[in-house]
Amino acid sequence: MRDPEEYSGRRIIYLGNYRPMSDPIFTADVEALTSLVAPFLARINPAFDPSWVREAWEFGAPFAQAIVTADYRHHIPPFETPIPGLYVANMFQVYPHDRGQNYSIKLAERLAVHLAS
Repeated sequence: MRDPEEYSGRRIIYLGNYRPMSDPIFTADVEALTSLVAPFLARINPAFDPSWVREAWEFGAPFAQAIVTADYRHHIPPFETPIPGLYVANMFQVYPHDRGQNYSIKLAERLAVHLAS
């Protein structure tokens, strides 16, 4: 989404894959993951060549998704914390939506309005 010139002509691709902790993909090393996704990148862009990949990283966060229960809305943390001047705005607060940059932006806007009032 950014001009490749901002990254010395490189392109950055984020490939998210939310897996159960028991899935072997969750603990695979970066080389195995790169080999695993290469055929799918070629389906998106038939000209794709694995030699284009200059660097790759993998990150695993075992608790990246909030677990939504029937009474979840009653457990959403407020913006305020017990520490003066410290506020919380995170993915646990975008309910009833799931994660997404657009929801993060809306949450930040809600916090800004809250702080201005």
